[in-house]
Amino acid sequence: MRPYHAILAGGLVLSYMKRPAFLILYALAFTLAATLAAKAQPTKSAPIHPPASYTQVTPLRGLPGIFNYGECYMRENGIVDEAGLKPLLGRKACAEELRSLDIDFAKHTLIAWSARSDCHMRVRTRVFRSEIEKKYLVIINNIYGGCRAAGFRSGWIILDKIPAGYSLEMKEVRVDRIHGINADGADFYFPKPPSKIKPVLIESREVDVQGCLPLQQQSQWILVKDEFLQTALEDKSRECKRLFKTLAIDFDKYTLAGYNVNTGHCSRPAGLQHKVFDDAGERRYVMEIGYTHPRSGYCHVLTYHPIWVLVPKLPAYYGFQLALKGRSDE
Repeated sequence: MRPYHAILAGGLVLSYMKRPAFLILYALAFTLAATLAAKAQPTKSAPIHPPASYTQVTPLRGLPGIFNYGECYMRENGIVDEAGLKPLLGRKACAEELRSLDIDFAKHTLIAWSARSDCHMRVRTRVFRSEIEKKYLVIINNIYGGCRAAGFRSGWIILDKIPAGYSLEMKEVRVDRIHGINADGADFYFPKPPSKIKPVLIESREVDVQGCLPLQQQSQWILVKDEFLQTALEDKSRECKRLFKTLAIDFDKYTLAGYNVNTGHCSRPAGLQHKVFDDAGERRYVMEIGYTHPRSGYCHVLTYHPIWVLVPKLPAYYGFQLALKGRSDE
């Protein structure tokens, strides 16, 4: 499971832009998710102390949050066993990096983590242990870097072997841009207490845009005004313009959201499904995308599958977050 993208309503930014600036963003495939992610979850509301009953654990070693879109990262966060690491060791591009971990699975626990935001993002991780809850907790600070293009970081953590009966939980906290330390003086942030407002399932439907709004790698579009759509269609074919004229999207009532998702399949999985929730407590929409893990293993080529969804108009100052939920074959 990976909850990793958030964006505010595009109109809050794009409505103040001149056309040339907008076209530059269009050339970048509207990779806007990270530029406003932290504003959807302000750091001031995040507690700056560890969760009760948890003590910090110092990792034995690990690899930092490096930028590696290719074959050398795990597509799922969590504990990786010897069998799970073996396919990566078989790839020449990955073997040297992974062998430097010097992992002994009889003595150690290997944890893979990843986070998505903008191209200048930074990441900090800390590990905690609770004897009362019999749980290890990895907290990932996903620090906004101010870049308009999307970004990705992944890394490895090695701990003394987690005892039998203990579970592992991983939580990500989005943090506003920092210079040295954060504006309020804190150097690390912990998850906020859960909201008491339960997210509500809202209407949504997938829209086939027939390739007229291409998405590049991890890009995502949030279109809240018709003028933005028309600008995006300026250099498109007559067929594309005719398609959207037929769709006749009423942007006074709806928002069109497009995401490129990586499920590990070489082609779009037949069982790809989505649900959208209004999470008023966090002032955001959350789109959950469910899929089944590939039966024959992950695709060796990093492949993305576009999904476009029409949802009720995104309220002002709301974020839009993507959550991928892979499930095992039944």
